[in-house]
Amino acid sequence: MILNKTKMKKTLVLSLLLVLNNGVLADSYFGLSRGNSKFDFDGYDAASSYKIYAGARNKNMGLEWAYINLGDFKVSGAPFIKVEGSVIEFSAIGFVPMSEKIELFGKFGFSTWAVTGVILGTDITSETGTTVSYGAGLQMNLVDNFALRAEYQNFNDVSSATVTSILFGIIYSY
Repeated sequence: MILNKTKMKKTLVLSLLLVLNNGVLADSYFGLSRGNSKFDFDGYDAASSYKIYAGARNKNMGLEWAYINLGDFKVSGAPFIKVEGSVIEFSAIGFVPMSEKIELFGKFGFSTWAVTGVILGTDITSETGTTVSYGAGLQMNLVDNFALRAEYQNFNDVSSATVTSILFGIIYSY
């Protein structure tokens, strides 16, 4: 169980409402991505992760809010021990068009994270904090309102470790 999950969800909902009610950035979007995350402590396996995000942008810049479930990082050789993690992220994002359909992007932001250590299904320790996050990726615009995204994300100092994620997803713009 992730500590402060209710607080993190409320923050995400409020942030999403702000994105949807913007007047400066022309296009709003939301997306879903799935991938893997890695906790840089030795002995932990990579974990399956997902991301739910929304943003507002113009041609070259935007703002993005996201909830990222980093997954369950299991200890190699001891599957009954794991670390669960999640992040709420707010980022500025810059886009560089490479062609009519493909654009590169980079992002920099701040994140609130929560991790919980679990043994045999029982929470034994929990930590929360804030950190800097950054990432980069490629976005391919398919048709008017849909795009595919591939991205790398880095979250520094999550419980004294770095967490990296590689995610692939779909975006709907409106």
